[in-house]
Amino acid sequence: MPETKRPTLSVILPNYNHGHLVGRAVAALLAQEWLPDEIIIVDDASTDDSLDRLEAIRSSSPLVRVLRNDANRGVVQALNRGIEASRGTHLYLAAADDWVLPGFFATALALLERHPQAALVCGEANLISGETGRPMGRRPFVRPSSHTAYLPPQAVSALIESSDNWILTGAAIVVREQLLAAGGLKPDLGSFADGYLLRKLALLHGFCFMPRPPVATWQVFADGVSRQTASDPAKAQRVLQAALAHFVADAAFPRRYSVLFSRRWNFALARLAVMAEPMNEAVLLRSGVRNRIDKIAITALCRLPIVTLRRLFLLTWLWLRFWPMKLTALLHTYLSRRMERMAGVAGFTGDE
Repeated sequence: MPETKRPTLSVILPNYNHGHLVGRAVAALLAQEWLPDEIIIVDDASTDDSLDRLEAIRSSSPLVRVLRNDANRGVVQALNRGIEASRGTHLYLAAADDWVLPGFFATALALLERHPQAALVCGEANLISGETGRPMGRRPFVRPSSHTAYLPPQAVSALIESSDNWILTGAAIVVREQLLAAGGLKPDLGSFADGYLLRKLALLHGFCFMPRPPVATWQVFADGVSRQTASDPAKAQRVLQAALAHFVADAAFPRRYSVLFSRRWNFALARLAVMAEPMNEAVLLRSGVRNRIDKIAITALCRLPIVTLRRLFLLTWLWLRFWPMKLTALLHTYLSRRMERMAGVAGFTGDE
């Protein structure tokens, strides 16, 4: 039997004005038990002190390469440039403001070696507020599996009926060949380009999931790319319409998925609007209103004087109207995590 070659791993890390954070992200990458074979940092024409900091990082490790864009082209274009320049059999698409946790690469790549048919492996991430450092829970909301497993395409097609946002880019390693064959990241999808691609890969080839321990820390900033999209009704709707067009044209996605995704997307935007400080009523009305009854109910609930009750009733109304995922699946994940925390399982950073 021919000897199987060891997987090689390229990390692609886009950076734009995150000079004060990128060093921590790279340090976490270099502290992995299974070191990446290369770390390609694509600086997207930063205007802060990023270039000086990146030069210091590059000179301290032979694994680091720095590519510079002559103009700001956005995170998707930066990632695509790094992917094109990469040489590894596997890819990790990193972020300058997040960081990986110990053991991630070794565990994930070993799992992919056992399941070579899978296009990717993903785990869970702890969320913290970028502004305060406050723990914000664990993602994904719904685990596709309660134990480490390979989920074949037919299982993914069935799961997608009840929920779909299981794959976090910052907690995933992807097979480069499969990523390129699937068409790579599509710039017109903006902040959803990675979500679209990873869903497609899972539907085509299946994926491996590792529910515990968490493999990454995701910092949520109010001015981050995804939150900026969510807080801008016009931009959010443009991304949604582009995604729906791709879903309809792409045979990898079930015919019914565009309807499910639209409902989940608008629920997610409305939920973020409700939880924003202050609450973003414009986005809530744009995303959460499906008919005249919704508008009347949401407008009335927004006038409740007690903020906690206002949010509780709004979220309940939105859930009942959109039904974004199966409640049983959500509760199962929530209770599993609570039991793990009570049992002292490592990696919990606050209430779910």
